[in-house]
Amino acid sequence: MLESVAVLAIGEGSRGLTPGNMMFGLRTVRVEGMRDVTAGTLPAGMGRILVKYCVLIGSTLALVIGLIAVICSPLFAKDDLHQGWADRLASLGCVDIHQRVEALEEQPVVSRQIPPVPMPRMQPTPPVPLPKTVADVSKPVPMPTAKQVSPVPMPSEKPMYPVRTTVEQQTASVPVTPPEKPQTFLFFEDGSKRTLSVPSSLILGRKPAPQQTGDIALAVPDHTGTVSRNHARIELVDDQIWITDLASTNGT
Repeated sequence: MLESVAVLAIGEGSRGLTPGNMMFGLRTVRVEGMRDVTAGTLPAGMGRILVKYCVLIGSTLALVIGLIAVICSPLFAKDDLHQGWADRLASLGCVDIHQRVEALEEQPVVSRQIPPVPMPRMQPTPPVPLPKTVADVSKPVPMPTAKQVSPVPMPSEKPMYPVRTTVEQQTASVPVTPPEKPQTFLFFEDGSKRTLSVPSSLILGRKPAPQQTGDIALAVPDHTGTVSRNHARIELVDDQIWITDLASTNGT
């Protein structure tokens, strides 16, 4: 019986699988992923499963009625999660794998407030004084002073024929800046950021290793113990991103 309980605990903690869940198309997941789609749908993990099974085993101390009451407790739940007493203490819930998950793009996007840029003030041009009387017309009107421009030296000898430049010579004198390559930024849960070049191929995982020539191994900060050694491949090609699961334990 202890071996059967251990097998059930490992199956439900790592993949959310129990005989009942497989029959009805359910999976045991963490409750925060059911309330917030941005938290991700993660399996229970062995820590929370240990709490749940300790409650189930402890309920058997109240003869048979205690275990039956804990198992039937989801029928008396008043919220939409239908959590039982054991699941509520372990912060777990069941999700239907056949239901469509809302996309992250449908969530409201909070725009950041951009401070206004101060515009430079233009200095007014001093007015030119006009003559007051007829006698003042003969006087020169003071004009605003301008900066002295140095004369351009002229060539001593003029060419006999006009010099013609080709299109290649004209374009060669103009500096051409090469277009910048597009970049993609990959953010992790701990706030770290990685700049990726396009095109590129990445291998994500707990301790990844390149699978093909040109692959870049990128370790993922894993604080939940759900990322495999080689978890997924991300390929950046032009304006498209391809994600391929590499037979990971918990899926991608």
